Amino acid sequence: MVLAVVACGSAGPQGFQNETSGDGGTVATDSGSPSLTGDSGVGGQFGGDAGPTFGSSCNGAATSVTGTVYAPNGTDPLPNIYVYAAAQVNQFPPGNYCNQCNKPLDTWYSHTQTAADGTFSLDLSGVPSGANITFVINVGRFRKATQLPVKCGVNTAAASATTLPGKSADGDIPKIAVSTGNSDHLDQILSALGITEYDCYEGRASTSSMPTCSPIDTVANLLSKTSVKTIDDYHLLFVSCAPNAYKTFGSPTIASNTTAFVTAGGRLFATDMSYDYVAQAFPSEITWMGPSGSPQPVDGANVGVGGSYTGNVDDPQLSAWLNKLGATTGTTVPLQGFLNPWSVQASLPKASTLIVDGTVSYTGGGSDVPLTTEFDVSSCGRVIYSSYHTAGGNVTPGNLLPQERILEYLMFEVATCVTPPAQ
Repeated sequence: MVLAVVACGSAGPQGFQNETSGDGGTVATDSGSPSLTGDSGVGGQFGGDAGPTFGSSCNGAATSVTGTVYAPNGTDPLPNIYVYAAAQVNQFPPGNYCNQCNKPLDTWYSHTQTAADGTFSLDLSGVPSGANITFVINVGRFRKATQLPVKCGVNTAAASATTLPGKSADGDIPKIAVSTGNSDHLDQILSALGITEYDCYEGRASTSSMPTCSPIDTVANLLSKTSVKTIDDYHLLFVSCAPNAYKTFGSPTIASNTTAFVTAGGRLFATDMSYDYVAQAFPSEITWMGPSGSPQPVDGANVGVGGSYTGNVDDPQLSAWLNKLGATTGTTVPLQGFLNPWSVQASLPKASTLIVDGTVSYTGGGSDVPLTTEFDVSSCGRVIYSSYHTAGGNVTPGNLLPQERILEYLMFEVATCVTPPAQ
């Protein structure tokens, strides 16, 4: 989950582009309860821009904050989370916006990122000294800001300050819509992560699974903008695998609205046989197996042979995290639950990013193909597509398959800020 920051000098608060959203400006006390909100776009002034720093006032003692950042479930450590001592915490623009990594929102005095095991050490030498600092953890549209007591020397942040929020009462979170599948339940991954505030669509079930959330409508109505809520009411959309889903209720309107949603800064995560939400809306970002066309005919890529395969993890940060969790060793990962058929990617253009690949079988042959792909849209939005999905039945924090761990990682990856291409 790579974020970029603007270059910084040696003094004064610096800008950090977090991609957070929500209703913004909330700062929590050390207990995690909200204590300060700003209605003018500023969460508050913290520490000021002048006066002694911890580096100059601690008699040579190196002062820092250490800890481990966790998912909202308080259990799973997370890598690549930004941790910073804020100079100012700003409110977020309403709705989706072009959230780029080189355009700061908050300002900070000092920042770092968590390691593969979620740990961090935040240097406070350049931070204005005082009884508290404004301590922030942030990834994507998830942000928690805490007034953290600090003394000279090494300070350990409490878990209450280093656990990302899973509901808006605990900090800033994105507005999330998730459609359940009859073979896949991304809502179970959200719940396992401790994210409890989202809207459910479809509420599908099959002979091997029960509905996992209570739906408010169909994803077709959501994307057609004929529901009580529309896609523009959300920041993140997760579409679980559902065979024949797009064929049943697909239309050019759904495709164009999906394109517009992501182009404006929204984020789309789709799995397996719901691939047409990606293929119809973004026909040039992935080349699919099956018949040609731009876009390809609906369901044309459904040529995969079901079973289990071995994936190669191409994202080194994801691989390191999986190893730290003990989910895998090395760079390979077992993948199971492929349907017969399933949707097969053939190749990627240079602009799309390969996350996982593997050698698979499909109608007419077999080869090494992309299995997980990420691409940015208009330097504002992001799409992640995975050919595999939930498969373990009982999806809980302590019972996640390796492939479900990957989905967990990607649920934060899809939300991070976009790095514009080099000019």
